[in-house]
Amino acid sequence: MLLFVLTKTVFSQAEFKISIEGYEWSASSSSLNAELQINIKIKNVGNKAGQCNDFEGIWLYSSSSIANDKITFKRNGTYLFKSIKPNDYITSFLIFSVPKEADDLELRFTREYGGAGKYITGSYNKYFSQKTDSKVGTLKAEADALYASKSYDKAIVKYILCTKYDLATKSDMDINIANCYTKIADTYYDKFLILNDFSYINNAIDNYRVSLEYNKDTAVSIAMASLYERIGNNGFDNGKYQEALTNYEKSLKYNDQQSVRDKIDLIKKFKVSRNTSKNLKKTESNVKSGTKSVKAQPKK
Repeated sequence: MLLFVLTKTVFSQAEFKISIEGYEWSASSSSLNAELQINIKIKNVGNKAGQCNDFEGIWLYSSSSIANDKITFKRNGTYLFKSIKPNDYITSFLIFSVPKEADDLELRFTREYGGAGKYITGSYNKYFSQKTDSKVGTLKAEADALYASKSYDKAIVKYILCTKYDLATKSDMDINIANCYTKIADTYYDKFLILNDFSYINNAIDNYRVSLEYNKDTAVSIAMASLYERIGNNGFDNGKYQEALTNYEKSLKYNDQQSVRDKIDLIKKFKVSRNTSKNLKKTESNVKSGTKSVKAQPKK
């Protein structure tokens, strides 16, 4: 597909028609310059074979006057100066090193070689920004569709990719990712409520916890607190008071409720009462043991 088409007759020993077939940017993130490759097509429209030497008078111009001094020609394609038969053509390229901020880049010939010119592209920074916006837009649309179809795991992957292409989207994408994990957790929570199967609770907790890492949502915190309270209730009902106490305390970290504090106080009072009872029994046993020991002593 032709991105740009320029048909311009350049006067030379043979007559050539040069068209711009497109361009490609490449650069490392650490470099101040980028490489601009301009793809060209050269057709011999004359009546005899010859080389197109007009590229000796070509240069790349920027509207950023400061950048012009920093634009340098790097290399050209192998067949650029190949002899071309009449009505035949070759494709090749020119590569320039260009400051990333250099804008409104135009390929020009000197007056000696006809003075033709053609706008190529804006700056690398603009190009990359537009490309990124387009890529991120596509990824987000795909992620939103996956979310709507309840494919939350796949949607998460797409949302994370958005942040990799454009860090500026991280805040919005984090909320979307958090929502995905919340939906996954809700699914496990619903299964627990329907089946009363505590094996689903840990999966729900794990996903709620990840959701909170991406976005501090009060509703998710309340859900976490509720789950820990339920685990605590189960432990209490089965006489596992230390387990119940641990989970009630975890519940308070996510949502401070007086009802949960009351349960914690009840367990602590029960533990104190039980320990007091044990201590009384132990004291009573020691007293009895000591009494028997005195009675067993022989008379002098």
